Amino acid sequence: MRRAVAAPTLLIGLALLPGCDATDNGGAAAARTPEAQAIAAAAPTPVALPKTMAPPKPAAVPAAAMQSWRSPDGAIALQYPRTLSPSQDFSATYFTPAGWRATFDGAPMGPGHGLVRFTAESLSQGNVPRIAADTLQIGISADQAVVADCLTRGLQGGRGTQAPSRIIGGVRFTTWRGGDAGMSHQLSSTDWRAVHHGTCIAIDWLTRSVPASVDVNAHPGRPRADVEKDFNSILASLMLN
Repeated sequence: MRRAVAAPTLLIGLALLPGCDATDNGGAAAARTPEAQAIAAAAPTPVALPKTMAPPKPAAVPAAAMQSWRSPDGAIALQYPRTLSPSQDFSATYFTPAGWRATFDGAPMGPGHGLVRFTAESLSQGNVPRIAADTLQIGISADQAVVADCLTRGLQGGRGTQAPSRIIGGVRFTTWRGGDAGMSHQLSSTDWRAVHHGTCIAIDWLTRSVPASVDVNAHPGRPRADVEKDFNSILASLMLN
């Protein structure tokens, strides 16, 4: 039987081999020689490279400054961008009669009160650019006859179609969408109706437009998307008490 070599004997043998000093004392001594020190002094000092950094985040774009509006009785409140101005001018449009709410089938709108109206012009691009006048208006009525058919009056006839209801200010509104056209004018409308605390609330978003070549005197500087964003911000801020 072969006998295993004792581990201490093997380690002693390795230690006696030339150039196998585990502490590398010879290398350290060489590094302390004048020649080695001169070479090290002449070598350029390594410069630490900066770590790769993530690109800085873009500065947050401040939200457009908003103004506050509240109805005289405090029941309805909203915020609107400074680019718009609240008005109580509920005069007629090309397709709708004057008054506190829009109707499209000839039905009388009944007694009521227009609270606020916002209007903005814009230019839409395309094969045939169009100039649009958007109107967002809110009106109310506590008249019993108006409240009785608040959700449907003036909206069922013509081209009006009922759309999914929408929650505005915590209240569920019946939604109608319609449209009309005459000569070079076009109308699209979204009309919301709700009865809240015994009051009929009417919100109408009307968009009337003509080809830019027809209304040559109008030069709106705002794109249509900006006006839509402003009107949607109003609807999102609306509160009903």
